[in-house]
Amino acid sequence: MESAPSRTAMFAAVSRGLFRLETPSPWVLDDVLALVLVGPVWQQLRDQFDPLFPGPVRREARAAVCTRSRYAEDRLAADGFTQYVILGAGLDSFAWRRPDLLGSLTVFAAAAPGSEVVFSYRAEDCVLDDVGTEYARTYTPIAASVGEPLQPGWPVSEIERLISRCGLKVVDHPARADLQQRYFAGRADGLRPCTFETLVAARVT
Repeated sequence: MESAPSRTAMFAAVSRGLFRLETPSPWVLDDVLALVLVGPVWQQLRDQFDPLFPGPVRREARAAVCTRSRYAEDRLAADGFTQYVILGAGLDSFAWRRPDLLGSLTVFAAAAPGSEVVFSYRAEDCVLDDVGTEYARTYTPIAASVGEPLQPGWPVSEIERLISRCGLKVVDHPARADLQQRYFAGRADGLRPCTFETLVAARVT
């Protein structure tokens, strides 16, 4: 994969771009550059993989990918950080979309005490609803087929213990209902993020 993005990164970017095209505003994330970053192959990826996912699964999965990026950027904007490290973020377009934050930020790959880490992890299968279960069933072999197999899901308590062992302190660990209230409240279409992954913010101690 030298000199090229991973396939799952491309999937994530395509999801962000198609969310904007296919979902009525307001958008939880308005990423006008995602499909540009992927290039013309985004249409091939859409045509190849969209038929594998039922409509409700596609909608919630794309909502979840956009919520992940929005959540990280909200944490960044709220706490006055001066550094932003982007790792494994699926062809992230932050530097072009958020010029309002770039003036006070250095965007690069190191973390000092007081820094925050925002990431997502796969939820354990027993907490998935029907849409999350169907997404996992369909997406798991796709990820494996491109050489990027998914890891098993984590219980909330276990991931928090792991975070603590790494010298980090959990500062926000929103449940799906929390994210729905923050980013999807009042929508007439009932859209919500998929349960397949969970978001967490942790602070370097």
